[in-house]
Amino acid sequence: MHPQIVKDKLAILPENSGCYLMKNSKNQIIYVGKAKNIKKRVSSYFIGAHAGKVQKMIEDIEDFELIITKNEAEALILESQLIKAHQPRYNILLKDDKSYPYIAITDEVHPRLILTRKPKSKYRHLFGPYVSACEARTILEMLNYLYPLRKCVKLPKHFCLYYHIKQCIGPCEITFSPGVYDSYITEIIHFLRGNPQKIKEILMQKMKSSSASLEFEQAQTYKDMLSTVDSIYSKKGTHQSILEDTDIIGYANNDSYLAIQIFHVRDGSVVARESDVFVYENRDVIECVDSYLHQFYQKKDVIPPKVVYTFERLLEGPLPLSFPTMKWFAPKRGAKKELVTFAKDNAVKALEQKALLAQNQYDNTVGAVEKIGEILGIASPYTIEIIDTANLQHANIVSGLVVFTNGQPNRKQYRKYKITTTLTQDDYQALREVIYRRFYRKIMEDQSLPDLLIVDGGLGHVRVAKEVLEGLNINIPLIGLSKNSSHKTDAIVDDTGKKYILKTNSSAFRLLAKMQEEVHRFVIDYHRKKRIESAFASELTLIPGIGDARRNALLTHFVHINNIKKATITELEAVVPRKLATSIFEFFKGKE
Repeated sequence: MHPQIVKDKLAILPENSGCYLMKNSKNQIIYVGKAKNIKKRVSSYFIGAHAGKVQKMIEDIEDFELIITKNEAEALILESQLIKAHQPRYNILLKDDKSYPYIAITDEVHPRLILTRKPKSKYRHLFGPYVSACEARTILEMLNYLYPLRKCVKLPKHFCLYYHIKQCIGPCEITFSPGVYDSYITEIIHFLRGNPQKIKEILMQKMKSSSASLEFEQAQTYKDMLSTVDSIYSKKGTHQSILEDTDIIGYANNDSYLAIQIFHVRDGSVVARESDVFVYENRDVIECVDSYLHQFYQKKDVIPPKVVYTFERLLEGPLPLSFPTMKWFAPKRGAKKELVTFAKDNAVKALEQKALLAQNQYDNTVGAVEKIGEILGIASPYTIEIIDTANLQHANIVSGLVVFTNGQPNRKQYRKYKITTTLTQDDYQALREVIYRRFYRKIMEDQSLPDLLIVDGGLGHVRVAKEVLEGLNINIPLIGLSKNSSHKTDAIVDDTGKKYILKTNSSAFRLLAKMQEEVHRFVIDYHRKKRIESAFASELTLIPGIGDARRNALLTHFVHINNIKKATITELEAVVPRKLATSIFEFFKGKE
């Protein structure tokens, strides 16, 4: 069963594209994924059955975080970078040596334009990564078609086909100065760094020229290239490769909360994200952000970046002076400005998620409690106790009592009861015993009474509970959970017999169902434990010479029957005589 925080977050998932980071109980990232629609993708993990390792991963999820991106292309690149940075244990398919392609200009006298998956090799210029290898190849082919850079891996002795079709200037036979490539490389760099205007002008000019010369096939080729350029750049997001160690800082606030996002870019990849949302009590926002960043960058485990991109207002304070080794910038336009906006957008989304989560949690806890009070016409029952009983063929009859405070489980107040006043399957008698023991002790120890008592049963159970409470001179609101003909809870019934039909999608019904499920789980676990203990105890009594006293002594000393089975004669002698210890040892050895 997943914690409530996971259930609450699932209810408010956004439909944006982005990445999701699944975490385990130790707050470790165990899986990173991306999605075009985060709501659909993340929700799918928690619906229905899944195969093998996916199911195991889902069982380990204790929390998750989101990073919102502009589009799926950005999300895919960010996913790859986060996987490489965190190496989550369940990202098996993405932890191999395969990586995204880059376009490189080689560092040679006669440079080539190539596709590579080894970005750490030495190149004159490197661009990427590209989400789609097909897209990268299309760009490469187009640039090689337009610019006569060298194509051959090894220079041939004579002109090759590329020279004759005017896609190479022929360095194999003609001597050129290295500077002949400079203008081509400059235009290629501009294009690959996100400025396609020059290429578009060249393509437009060539298309018109070919059309005027009645070379319509050639004109169509250039037109297709123009469409390719438009298509590629319409999908480009804000994520850019940054060579220096850089932090991108964004923040957002409303009347109650301040959200801060710090994206860490190292070696051209987003490797981590700090995300905090906290109450800032109407203090000056810039002062709060300034204070937070001072504390953050002074942590021992934080290595300060060389460059920080953020908003101009932050640079007016003492931050730049406090960290002189870091270069602080407030970009006003271009790709860097888009990155800061990206961080701010995530801060805004974090605020929205915080507000929705807080409201959702309130509606499902305190709000649901208040709704129950309204339905019953009583004061809001902020402390509720619910009782259930379990037995199997009249054996090991037990009951459990669960307490909810402000709509949430208060596990320290849970209580278990072994029923002693009946040996038959008598729910009413078991209920009488539990209520008497529970509330008699409250009276004796002057403990506070619950605002509402719930019994897992219908009108008969409610009347039995009412009888015991009246005998103790206690008057508190009391209800039962009534089931329909399909044995499903659909209403509550009070001690007057009045039924309240609840809508199954209401917060009040969901809270009552949650409490019923919790007390049922609690009492069943206790019953199972007692049943196992009884089975073990019965097995010991099969050995001649062991009665109740020695059985209890053995279980007290060894705690579990499995420890007795594994014990040596010497270890058993610590509890029983040697002859009996030998009998116990041989009894279990003969069963192997």
